[in-house]
Amino acid sequence: NNRNGVAKTDLKQDQGGFRAGGPIMIPGLLDGHNRAFFFVNYEEFRQPSGLTRDRTILNPAAMNGNFTYSGGTVNVLTLAAANGQVSTIDPTIAKIMQDITAATSGGAIQTIDANLNRFSFNVPTQSIRHYPTFRLDYNVNSANRASFAYNYQKFTDYPDTLNNFEQSFPGFPVAAGQASIRLGWSGSVRSTLKANLVNEARVGYSGAPVKFFDELNVGMFTGSLVPQQGFSLRFPSVNSNLQSPGPAPAPQSRNANSTLIEDTVTWLKGAHSISMGGTFTQYDIWAKNSMLVPQISFSVLTSDPASGLFTAANFPGASSANITAAQNLYALLTGRVSAITSDARLDEQSGQ
Repeated sequence: NNRNGVAKTDLKQDQGGFRAGGPIMIPGLLDGHNRAFFFVNYEEFRQPSGLTRDRTILNPAAMNGNFTYSGGTVNVLTLAAANGQVSTIDPTIAKIMQDITAATSGGAIQTIDANLNRFSFNVPTQSIRHYPTFRLDYNVNSANRASFAYNYQKFTDYPDTLNNFEQSFPGFPVAAGQASIRLGWSGSVRSTLKANLVNEARVGYSGAPVKFFDELNVGMFTGSLVPQQGFSLRFPSVNSNLQSPGPAPAPQSRNANSTLIEDTVTWLKGAHSISMGGTFTQYDIWAKNSMLVPQISFSVLTSDPASGLFTAANFPGASSANITAAQNLYALLTGRVSAITSDARLDEQSGQ
C-alpha cells in the first residue's frame, strides 16, 4: 500500500471447533452399543480484517465550480451568473461536499487530473462463519436401519465489501452487510425385506436463505451527517465517475430450496439385479427486492435553459467529452435533478 499512502490492512483469522461421536448412551433407557450412534462436528471461523478502497472525488477547485481542461479553466458558476442562470451551490450538495472533505482526513489523497482526486482509505471488516454438522444412525432391528444427517452453515459479513456496501467515506452513515445460510438435511430407512429384496426410502431438503443489506434504514439518508434529504443521491461522471455519498438503497432477500422424496426397491434374482421405484422433487424460490428510498440523478437536460451555457464558444478548444463533464459538474453543484427513480408496491389482494 505504499503507493497510495495508507497503512497495510489488518488480517487475523481465528478458527476453533470440536467433534464427538460414538454410541448413544442413556443410563437406564438406552445402551446404544451396536444399535444407536451419533456424530457431531462444530467449527467456527472469525476473521477481522480490512480492505483498501479508492474513491474519486472533486478537488477543492472543482468543488467551487472551476472546470479545467487542456484549453484553460472555466468557472461554471460564474458562467451561469453571467447568463442569468442559477449560480450558487445547492445547500444539500454543499453540506455533503463539506462532509466528504472532512472525511478525507482519514486516508490519503492523490491527484488524478486537474479536477479530480483519488482518496484511499481502509475499510475494517468482520466475517464470521458457523459450521455445525450432525449425524444419527439407528439400527431398529436386524432388518431395518435409519439414518439422519444435518448440515448447517451460517455466514455473516459486515460490511458487505463483496457487493460494495461499505461506507463511501470514513464515518459516513450508509453501510450494510450480508447474512446467509446454507442448510441441508436428509433421512433414510433401509429395510431388508428378504434375503434378496431390499427397500430404501429417502427424504431430503436443502435451502439457502440470504439477506442482503438488512441494516439499511431511512434514517441513514435523512440525518445531519451527509444529509441526503430522504433520497439516495447518485453523483454523475466528471471525466470519471464520482463516488456517491452511499451505496444504492436496495435491500433484498431470497431463498431457493428443494425437497426430495424417493423410494427404491432392489431385487436380486440369480445373475440379475432389478431396481424400481419413484422420485418426487420440488423446487421453490422466493425473492424480495425493494428500493428503500428514491434515487436522484443529476444532469442538465436538453430542455433546461442552462443547457445553452455548454457550447464550444464558452469552452474554447474543449472536446465534447470535456463539455459534458463541465455540464455534469454544474448539474451536481447546483442540484439539477434529471431523474427520480423509485418503486411502488401493489397489494396482491386489492390490486391497489
